Amino acid sequence: MATASSIRPPRAALVLLLLALSFSLTLAAHFEGFGSDDLHSAHADAASADDEDDEGLDVELPPPPRISLSTSTPSPPVTTTTTTTSAPNPNPDPNPTLTPPNPTPTLDLWDEDEFEGIPVPEAASSDESSTPAEAAPSDPAADAAAEAAPAPPRRPAELLRAYTVEIACVSFLICFLLNYFTGKRQNEAIALAWATRFATRDSIFDKNFSLLGTGDGKDTPLLMKEGQDVFKFYASGRRYCQGMLATMEMRARHDLLSKLVELVFPRKDTITFEVVMNEEAMDHVMLAVARKKAAKTMQKEERDLQKFAGVLTSAPAGRRWVADELAVVAESKEVAGDMITEAVLDQVLGDKAFEKFGKWFISLHFSDQLAGSYKKVLSFKFVLPDASNMAEMTRLVALVPYYIDLVGRYKLSNHARSKTEAARTKAAQEAFREQQGLRQEALQRKKAEKKKLMEEAEAKLSAEALRKKEEKERARQMKKSMPKAGMASSNRIIATTLGSTSPLFFLSTLGQSAALRRTRHPMEEAQAAVMAHLDQVSGLVQALSAELRRGIGPAADSLLAFVRAVDWTEPWLICLMVFHATLLLTAVGLRRNANFQLFMLFLAYSGVYLAEKINSYMAEHWKSIATRNYFDRAGVFVSVVWSGPLIFISMVIVVSSLITLCRLMVKWKRAELRHRAQLARDKQD
Repeated sequence: MATASSIRPPRAALVLLLLALSFSLTLAAHFEGFGSDDLHSAHADAASADDEDDEGLDVELPPPPRISLSTSTPSPPVTTTTTTTSAPNPNPDPNPTLTPPNPTPTLDLWDEDEFEGIPVPEAASSDESSTPAEAAPSDPAADAAAEAAPAPPRRPAELLRAYTVEIACVSFLICFLLNYFTGKRQNEAIALAWATRFATRDSIFDKNFSLLGTGDGKDTPLLMKEGQDVFKFYASGRRYCQGMLATMEMRARHDLLSKLVELVFPRKDTITFEVVMNEEAMDHVMLAVARKKAAKTMQKEERDLQKFAGVLTSAPAGRRWVADELAVVAESKEVAGDMITEAVLDQVLGDKAFEKFGKWFISLHFSDQLAGSYKKVLSFKFVLPDASNMAEMTRLVALVPYYIDLVGRYKLSNHARSKTEAARTKAAQEAFREQQGLRQEALQRKKAEKKKLMEEAEAKLSAEALRKKEEKERARQMKKSMPKAGMASSNRIIATTLGSTSPLFFLSTLGQSAALRRTRHPMEEAQAAVMAHLDQVSGLVQALSAELRRGIGPAADSLLAFVRAVDWTEPWLICLMVFHATLLLTAVGLRRNANFQLFMLFLAYSGVYLAEKINSYMAEHWKSIATRNYFDRAGVFVSVVWSGPLIFISMVIVVSSLITLCRLMVKWKRAELRHRAQLARDKQD
C-alpha cells in the first residue's frame, strides 16, 4: 500500500502537466502565428508523449466534454464563413479569382466548440458585414444578380453618335417628302396663274381662238399635266393656222436632288408656243431672233437655219432695229425687215422696251423648212415669271396672235422668191443625193453580210455538200451556155423537116438563125442572170434551212438541260420569280400612270445594266443562298432568270406607253375634227 501511495501522486502531477502544456500550445497558436498544421502536429506530439508516460498506468480521468455544434447565436458573418468553407460548392468557378488574405487570422481559426460562450469581436463582424461580396466570390446567385443589374442610362450625346446614320436617313426622307409636296404646289400655282391670266374668259387666247383646251365640253380642263413640272395648253380655231400648243416647263421644285443641282446650275421656268401654220398660208420665211450668243448657237444647231439663213451683221437701210443685246438670223434682209415691224420694236424688241421686258424674252423662230412632222411652224420661247408677276409677260404673249396674222398675210417679192426657191431646190437635190448615198451604203452592207453568211455556210458544209454545190454550179454554167446550142439544133431540125438539101436554103436558114440569135441575145442574158440569181438564192435558203435544222435540235436539248439542271424549288429562286411576277402585274395595272411607268422602266434598265456586277458578286457568295454555283463567267443563268424577265417587262411598259400615246392622239384628233365640223356648221348658218 505504501508503494502504491508513493507512486500515485507523481502520475497525477504528470497528467496535469501534460494538460496544461496542451492548453498553452493551443493558445500560442492564436498569438504566435501557428498554422492549423502546426497545431495538429503539436497535439500529436502531446498525445504520443502521453501514451508513453501512461503506458502501464491506470489513471481514472473524468469523461471528456460532449462534442456538438454550438447552439449559441454567433455573428452572421462568422456563420456564413464557416458554412461556405465546410460545404462543397456544386458549381465551382472554372476561373477562380484570388482573394486577398484576411487581415484578422483569428477568425479563420475560430472554433465554435472550443470557444463556446466567448463573444465574437465587433471589428471582425463589422469588416465582414461591410464587404459581403468578398465572403462568397464564386456564388452564382451573386453573379446573376450582378449581371441582371440595369445598365446606366446613356447621355443624349452618346445616343446621337450611336444613331447618326438613321437620323440622317429619316431627316432626308422627311425633307424629300416636304419638298415634294411644296414644290408640286408651287408649280401648279404658277401654271394656274398663267391659265387664269391668259386662257380664261375675255383673255388674249379666248379672243383669238375659238377652242381652248383639248375638248369642246364645258368641263374640259384647260391644262394637261404631263408631269409635276410639265403643263400643256392647246388652242385652235383661227385662220392661217392649224392650232397652237403651249408647253410650260417648270423647274423641278418637287425634286430635292434637282434643287441641289440648281444651286450650281441655275434654271428658269420657261414656256414655249408652237404654232403650226397651214401649207398655203406661209410663204418662204426663215427668221430667228435671240440674244447674240444664243442666236449663234441656234444658227449652228438648227438644221434649217444652218442651210438657208445667216446672222445679219447690219440693219436694213433706213430702218430702226432691235436692241443691241439681240441678234437676228434670217434668210434675207427683206424677210427680216418685213417681220420685225415698228410695232414689235415698240412693244418688246426695241431698246427701251427690251430694257423693261427683255428679261422674259428668250427667242423666236419662224421656219417653213423645219425638220419634223410639220415644216411650217412659228416658235416662241419666253421665261415664265412667278404667279404674282404674271402680268409682266402680257406683251410677249400678244406677239403670238400678231405674228400668226402677219406671217399668214405675208408674200415675198419676185426677186426674193426666186432666190429662196433656188436655195430650196438645191437643198432638195442635196437631200436626194444624200438619201441615195445612204441607200447605196445599205445595199453594199447587205451584200457584204450576205456574202459573209454564204462564206460561213460554206465553211460549215461537209465534203459531200461541197461536191453537190460544185455540181450545181457547173449545171448553172452549162444552162447559161445552152441557148446557143439550142438555136443551132433548132435550125438543123427545121432543115431536116423541110427536106431541103440546097446549100442556098441552108445558108439562108443559117442567116435567119443568126439574126434571130442576135435579136434574142439580150433577153436570154437577162433570163440567164435571173436564173443565176434564183439559183444563188435557193442555195442560200437551203444552206440556212440546213443550218436551222441542225441548230434547233441542239438548242432545244440545251434548253431542256438547263431547265433540268436548275433546282427551281430553292427559296431564293421562288422569291425571284414572285418578284418578277409582281413587277409585271404592277406594270400592267398602273399602265395609265406615266410617271410610274417611267420609273419602272428606269428600274428595269438599271437591273439589266447591273446584271454583270450581280453575277460577279453572286459567284463569290453563292454558298449563302444557293445549293450550287449557278453563276458562271458567261452569265447565262443571270441572263435567263434576271435580265430576260426585266427586258420583257420593259417591253410591256414601252408597248403600253405607245398605246396610251396613240389613244391620246386619237382623242386630240377627234376634238379637232369636232371643232372643224362646228366651224363648218357655223359658216353654213
